[in-house]
Amino acid sequence: MNLNQGDDIVLTVNRHEKILNYVNDYNSATLQQLCDLTGASESTIRRDLSTLESLNKLKRVHGGAQKITRQIIDQDMTIKQQLFHDEKVAIAKAASKLITEESLLFIDAGSSTYELIAFLPKHIHVVTNGLNHAHALLQQGINTTLVGGQIKMNTQAIIGYQAIKMLEQLNFDIAFIGANGIDLKAGFTTPDSLESNMKQVAISQSKQSFILADESKFNEIAFHRFAQLDECEIITNKDNPYIKQYSNMSSIHLSK
Repeated sequence: MNLNQGDDIVLTVNRHEKILNYVNDYNSATLQQLCDLTGASESTIRRDLSTLESLNKLKRVHGGAQKITRQIIDQDMTIKQQLFHDEKVAIAKAASKLITEESLLFIDAGSSTYELIAFLPKHIHVVTNGLNHAHALLQQGINTTLVGGQIKMNTQAIIGYQAIKMLEQLNFDIAFIGANGIDLKAGFTTPDSLESNMKQVAISQSKQSFILADESKFNEIAFHRFAQLDECEIITNKDNPYIKQYSNMSSIHLSK
């Protein structure tokens, strides 16, 4: 082995260490964040992630990587919005086709449901427990009700007893719900018990309920189940490899 090869190996090892430390510290990372961190190109980072995934050091996802954990944890909203972004936009467009003028909607806090806001018709009324969602809805000129309660810092979701009691007094035509995990046995799941309670109530108060989820949520299980697969319909990306596996358990709508 010549000196240049030795230097390359040292650089690669150092880069892998930086990537793993970052992903483990922040639970996930985008390609751009890792490029900025290491000074390497996207193609180099993609190769690094493939190598580290083969060593079971992390999990590759579209647009970045996630920490391998036994239980799904809540990620920061700004990170979630960057992962599978194109798929989330396509899913949101498909979801918007189900909405008619004058509809009463519940839109759950979450990165997939957030993308729906840009495609909503104007003459509707939306209730949401997403702090960011409420701001975006108002910017769109949409009649908006924000439930009251405790604000969860990392997801910007409003949760708790007060929020649940308010939801129990309302009725919706459609609820658009986010999920952290979708599993054939475990159903639709989320890491937080209070967010799980909010989702359960919203579903029970709605004529129709749709889960907006990209392929990364399938075959994953978080701690708290909020619905069985047959209680909600799923809207997901058209190239989701798990569609056939889940089609007998839930009605599935695909993005264009």
